[in-house]
Amino acid sequence: MAVDAGPVETRSKLVLPTWARAIALLTAWLPFAWMVLVFAPPFAPILARVEAKVGLPALSRLCMWFAKLTADTAGLSLVALMAVVIGLDWLVALRAQRTGRSGWYWVWFTTLAGLGIVAGLVIPFALILPVNRLGSLVE
Repeated sequence: MAVDAGPVETRSKLVLPTWARAIALLTAWLPFAWMVLVFAPPFAPILARVEAKVGLPALSRLCMWFAKLTADTAGLSLVALMAVVIGLDWLVALRAQRTGRSGWYWVWFTTLAGLGIVAGLVIPFALILPVNRLGSLVE
């Protein structure tokens, strides 16, 4: 006697649950958050002098703008950025599960986590390089 089990679902599923992916993304973006909250604000007066004398590169201005926005909003802009990152990841994961393309999702996830790490590495260079320019003008 044969029993028909019905159709077998062949769509691939994501290995990590949503909360684990969110924690992984927050961990990847943690250096960026630390740089914006702790590292960038002491550079504001120094970079103001550099901007008055020789001008600042666009990346340095953008970093200081976001640090000032974060300080002025008591970290709300940083929370909003993290909410957007996690929300986008959730939507892409949902789409990947529905279409069965979890391989492409992991490319997305790795890229998003890598962007957080790169952003955390770029801020020190964006803040220190203009100060070095000022030092070379003084000498």
